[in-house]
Amino acid sequence: MRVLQLIDSLDGGGAERIAINLANCLSTHTEKSFLCATRKEGILKSTISNKVEYLHLQRNNTLDILSLIRLSKYVRVNKITHIHAHSTSFFLGVLVYFLNRKIKIIWHDHYGDSEHLEKRDFKVLKWFSRYFDCIIAVNEKLKTWSELNLKCNKVYFIINFVNDNQSEVLNEEIKGEGTFKIVCLANVRPQKDHLNLLKAYSIAQKQLSNISLHLIGSVNKESEIYRELSNYIDKHKINQVYFYGSKQITQTFLKQFDIGVLSSRSEGLPVAILEYANAKLPTIVTNVGQCADVIEERGIIVPPQDSKKLAKAIITLYNDGNLQDKFATLQYNFVMKHYSSKSVIPQLIKIYSH
Repeated sequence: MRVLQLIDSLDGGGAERIAINLANCLSTHTEKSFLCATRKEGILKSTISNKVEYLHLQRNNTLDILSLIRLSKYVRVNKITHIHAHSTSFFLGVLVYFLNRKIKIIWHDHYGDSEHLEKRDFKVLKWFSRYFDCIIAVNEKLKTWSELNLKCNKVYFIINFVNDNQSEVLNEEIKGEGTFKIVCLANVRPQKDHLNLLKAYSIAQKQLSNISLHLIGSVNKESEIYRELSNYIDKHKINQVYFYGSKQITQTFLKQFDIGVLSSRSEGLPVAILEYANAKLPTIVTNVGQCADVIEERGIIVPPQDSKKLAKAIITLYNDGNLQDKFATLQYNFVMKHYSSKSVIPQLIKIYSH
């Protein structure tokens, strides 16, 4: 079995992390493991194992014929048996299949706005889905949606997972020395609802003067959403809020923080809460996607878009060190048992083999 993980970029998003985690873990469970970034590289490139064969395709547009030919040749020369296409890379994966009919195409659906699937544009996806050998969904809602809307009769729900064997590299010191540090690991997009988190932080800061907020994830400083967040910070005179952009996330890096928060209005199964657990950070999440299923009683779950309850949760954890330790230990043990590579990779190999 020789499997190629196909992903558009190596930016610091959840789909990109899972694609790399799969490639790294499969390098010790299959004959050969491959990973291809079809368009651009990014911060996560340095996390690719040296046991993984890596290709940067440098695809320039949707109908880049030269890139298609290059990838098709790469598949043939390396005798790749499976293309595991993540998110929108299914388009290129199926085109390669047309030129190499013996390979299997697995599509991995990481769609993050699963609370609003009725708004999803899937005309192209539906047509291409007839060529998928199977579909992997990151939560039950997406699994059901694929079963109802796409033309593939094999659909599986496979949890996102953390690579519990990642290297311990400290990529930088964080800011806010001497404060209680709140981290949010999420690209700045509407469904991640950073504004809700800022409102909660502003409320909490009125009671807790020595706290700081650390926002880690891709951010376009020319975007409307970033301007909205910046204006809110200035208007309400909120201090000690730090934007870091995309970062290579390791346990050592995350352990510099005190608690992890996700304030999303919509989610699938976010890798961030698994990363928090792996770093033993007590966690607060909103009740969207499968966040509550992962956290249950081992953290704090609040309604989405409710900044007052989110602020209350932050204050609760700040004031109770024993509760922090309890949540951190329980969640770490749970995630290592159910959301580690040891539980996921055998399931995936079984799917590949069908």
